[in-house]
Amino acid sequence: DDPDLGLTIGKASIVKLQTGEWAAVFGNGYNSETHRAMLFVVNLETGEIIRKYDTNVGTPSQPNGLGTPTVADTEGLFGGTLAADSKGNFAYAGDLYGNMWRFDLSTSAPPVRLFTATDANGRAQPIVSAPAVQAYAGPVISGNRGLMVYFGTGRFFVVGDNEPKPTDPGHAFYGIRDLGNSSAVLRSQLVRQTINDNGVVRTTSENRVDYAAGQRGFWIDLSSGFTGERVLTSAVFRFGQVFFGTYAPLGGSCNPSSRGFIMSVSPFSGIGTLQALGVNVGSGGAGLYVQSSSPVPPTILSTPRYLLALTQINPGEPPPPPNPACQVNPNLPECVVRGASKITIPRVSGRLSWKQLR
Repeated sequence: DDPDLGLTIGKASIVKLQTGEWAAVFGNGYNSETHRAMLFVVNLETGEIIRKYDTNVGTPSQPNGLGTPTVADTEGLFGGTLAADSKGNFAYAGDLYGNMWRFDLSTSAPPVRLFTATDANGRAQPIVSAPAVQAYAGPVISGNRGLMVYFGTGRFFVVGDNEPKPTDPGHAFYGIRDLGNSSAVLRSQLVRQTINDNGVVRTTSENRVDYAAGQRGFWIDLSSGFTGERVLTSAVFRFGQVFFGTYAPLGGSCNPSSRGFIMSVSPFSGIGTLQALGVNVGSGGAGLYVQSSSPVPPTILSTPRYLLALTQINPGEPPPPPNPACQVNPNLPECVVRGASKITIPRVSGRLSWKQLR
């Protein structure tokens, strides 16, 4: 029994390290005896702990834990020649105090705090789901490309999480450029995007991020959305956009229903991009509404032939009466959302061609 290992409700990443060893990389979870957030790296063949990274954040009176990590191959992203070798260099994971950590899997160096997520009142925004990472694809200065780290904040496993309270933190979705140094990114270096919705379609503000001037990313403020709205699942990338789902319980321990939005935003700025993908929602359109009779976050599914499938969680719910306007324009929000069991963004993906070798 390891006193640093708690309840690991997250997932492990199976990766090949720079040493050639295959390892399981996972967060220590919650309610450990030491109550600190830690990352475990375990040899898959022997079960031996290769390394254990301690953030030194958490005490018995203020318990902490590390969520699901994401491992990245970063060869050349922080300077030098791009040379991906399919081996893990760094892991990224968040904790209950809103800290997003970077772990160097090649050394025993202590983890680096990339960012600390807090709301407007300074309350920590817990990070439980695995971040999504992708190489920064914008203008590069001094050869340091870096990578983008995307994550939402929110929690839904502690007693009372299903009943939003005024003292709960407001939540957000973040996109942060990591340059590989030891300096934490500050909120003042991020551009804020606000949201507005009519109950069916959500739009964002359209504030640009100037990376050349030293800005390091964006954050989408969910505090003006549904009460208790949060992000419980990881973002996904399709056709150069970032997709994620939000979740808000409808309240009460006897009411498992929930609601949320499926969001599509620019990976550079957080500005809504549904219009660019062929969904007729207008400029800045970022989200489509979903509602559920169960406490399950909105599901994002990719298919071999289409960019994205957005699945309603009530597949047995009878459809609403026919809307004459939908016969004229089936892309209207009320036509593609209300009563729909699946929404497919009209753009093909997957392999479109190949070369025969012999």
